[in-house]
Amino acid sequence: MSGIAKMYDTTVVPSKEEVARSWAGSVNLQGSYRLVDLDKEEVGVEVLIATDEDDRLVQIPFSYRSEEVDPQHTLSVVEHGVLGKRWITNALGDPVA
Repeated sequence: MSGIAKMYDTTVVPSKEEVARSWAGSVNLQGSYRLVDLDKEEVGVEVLIATDEDDRLVQIPFSYRSEEVDPQHTLSVVEHGVLGKRWITNALGDPVA
């Protein structure tokens, strides 16, 4: 498998940081890394790197889809400026992630 993730210079509402904080509590984002389903291009996986209130490093795994997979693991529905409506899921509950 090889390829490159498509990155868009656009807005996401609510922001990834807002979604992360609603799920993981008070965190400060430090960076992220991204994985892509290159065969079907249906799923994006991004792991946000953050520090918590005790300054511990934490990883917050998200998956992005154009349709909801499992309501139990859905964290938020966001509006992506280019791709439209996206469901952000706890990636641990996504079968592809």
